[in-house]
Amino acid sequence: MEEEIIKQNNELSRNLKTRTKKKKDDFKEKECSVINYNNSLKTLDINFDGYGIRIRDVKHFSCPATTVNVKYKSEIGQPDFSIKLL
Repeated sequence: MEEEIIKQNNELSRNLKTRTKKKKDDFKEKECSVINYNNSLKTLDINFDGYGIRIRDVKHFSCPATTVNVKYKSEIGQPDFSIKLL
């Protein structure tokens, strides 16, 4: 009886470990329009699904660009939402 419980526990823990690894690499790509780029503060404001998102520490950006490609994870409003420039 105890051996069965230990086997089930080991199987469950393996399943949990594989599921968390998949979520870490779950980035999606999207093309967003540029709202503004502030060269002095190095910030880029983009339109992401109707929301204004500010990306900080943008070192190089060509000003005539109207769209950028970003990688994002999760959804806006979720605590694990993150967004990066490609």
